[in-house]
Amino acid sequence: GGFDAIVGNPPYVRQESLKEFKEYFSAHYANVYEGSADLYVYFFEKGLSVLVPKGRFGFIVSNKFIKAGYGKKLRKYLMAFDIENFISEFENKVFENAAVDPCIIIIKKEKSNSSHKILFNNSQEIKQSDLSDSSCTFTDVDSIKLKRKTENIGKKIKDWKDVEIYFGIKSGL
Repeated sequence: GGFDAIVGNPPYVRQESLKEFKEYFSAHYANVYEGSADLYVYFFEKGLSVLVPKGRFGFIVSNKFIKAGYGKKLRKYLMAFDIENFISEFENKVFENAAVDPCIIIIKKEKSNSSHKILFNNSQEIKQSDLSDSSCTFTDVDSIKLKRKTENIGKKIKDWKDVEIYFGIKSGL
């Protein structure tokens, strides 16, 4: 059993409000659990777990999981499936009072293969194998190549001698 399709807009609740539930999330959502993850992250694992094989899954959610550290396990989890469509550019503001930018992600519950392509912003295709769980950069092919070249040649700031980084910009304090 299960569902042929799941469409949703999970609630956006910041992790600071979830302290009393973290033990539950850790026990029940081990594939995506990260102590600093916002609530919507757990909806991905739950939704995909009740979807039938080859079923379709579509969410409009905050795009923060794409680059945030707490999204690494979620990104790895999602890469196991065919991501069919990813939309992150919108002509107008989607949610008038939202403090975060949304994205739409559509997934087919099927094991991903190296040749699978994602339709990005309804205008270009990106090989899913070009993405990684450490950094999902959904952008045009030339930008992905430039990013990869920079990463291969450059030295990360965290690897510089005598430089200690604790947090980047932190909002909502």
